[in-house]
Amino acid sequence: MSFRSNIGTTRTTRRYYRKNRCIAFSSSCIPFVLCFLMIFWIKNTPQTSVTSMGVVALGHIGVNGEIDIGDEAGADTTTLSTLESTVGSRRIPPTPPPDTSSYINNGEDEVTSCDCRWGGGEEDAEGVSNSEGARLAYLITVHNKQSIDNAAYLFQSIRHPSTIILLHIDTKVSKDTYLSSALREEVERCSCGASVHVDSVHNCQWGRWSMNGPTHWAMDVLTSDDRFRGKWDVFINLSGDTMPVYQPSVMSELFHPSTGPLRNTNFVTSSSCETGLLPTNVHIFPHWWHKWEHYNTNPDGDPVISYIDDDDNDGDAKEITMVTHFGSQWMALLPDFVEYVAKSLKNPNSLASRYRDFLINARKLMTDETFIPTLLVHAYPYNETLPVLKEDGSLDAMPSMKAIR
Repeated sequence: MSFRSNIGTTRTTRRYYRKNRCIAFSSSCIPFVLCFLMIFWIKNTPQTSVTSMGVVALGHIGVNGEIDIGDEAGADTTTLSTLESTVGSRRIPPTPPPDTSSYINNGEDEVTSCDCRWGGGEEDAEGVSNSEGARLAYLITVHNKQSIDNAAYLFQSIRHPSTIILLHIDTKVSKDTYLSSALREEVERCSCGASVHVDSVHNCQWGRWSMNGPTHWAMDVLTSDDRFRGKWDVFINLSGDTMPVYQPSVMSELFHPSTGPLRNTNFVTSSSCETGLLPTNVHIFPHWWHKWEHYNTNPDGDPVISYIDDDDNDGDAKEITMVTHFGSQWMALLPDFVEYVAKSLKNPNSLASRYRDFLINARKLMTDETFIPTLLVHAYPYNETLPVLKEDGSLDAMPSMKAIR
């Protein structure tokens, strides 16, 4: 779906192509090599202000800049022996940031100018929430100075009294990068009544399991913190480099619990993804496709996961063949499925935890694109909430929405 398209997370997966293909087409490989070197140079310039020292768990950052100091971040060394249940393992700040939506910045920086109109209506300018539509809970993830700067514009576009906004700052980012940012200014002085929670818990490493951390953290906060539990209808995670196509008012209408065309539907992929609107069985893709190659190295076929089924309170030992399904790391999920994932990851014998263990042991990459989509496809009754498509691939409940690849 286009409202979850992410302009800033194109993966450099070409480097996983087989070596002989690159030799055969050496002339076409040269631009990619140069591009990779340029990206590497940019990421290592001082302007990113990324450091592994002095990292903090931000929690609640007050208007006076109080901050809780957390653990120093390290490299991602996730294995089964070292894996902590980071879902819910950090403290929840006692109070949210104060509502200072009346703040007006008279400076010249448009990023920090406070305009709390939502959709441009006079009623919205007075801060009246859209109580009749779906209540939205957003996660914004940022990982460096550039994404923090970009996220200020994203925050402006989704703040509203009826929304919950969780902001996860990668632990690689120094505290000063956030404290001196326009994003912090927006969060503390221009929340426009939105319920905002800021924290820094996970050190995300590309391709590793840690890429799932911020999303799973947000799921736990939304379902276990009394400030947020039961106060939202759809969870949408976004990169700080994203600008949504639809305003929150439109999203609220689309996911309206009674009349919205997207109600009762979990989306774990998008119209702009090569997977389309449904999670895609990895075996459907061509054998030369790099993702197919990576997930089909087991000579015994798809993994068989043994787990204890506590969902129906019978505690039966069960087995299930988990066929990898690719989706997107950007998704829109319903509360019951979010709670299922958050609770299951705390139970070491659950299907979610056992499947997570398999992915970590097998050193699978891109699990942020496979873990939740595959779980949704196999976990009953949540697999009945997948999008229903017409023969032409368009969404049955909203035919104007169709995969564009």
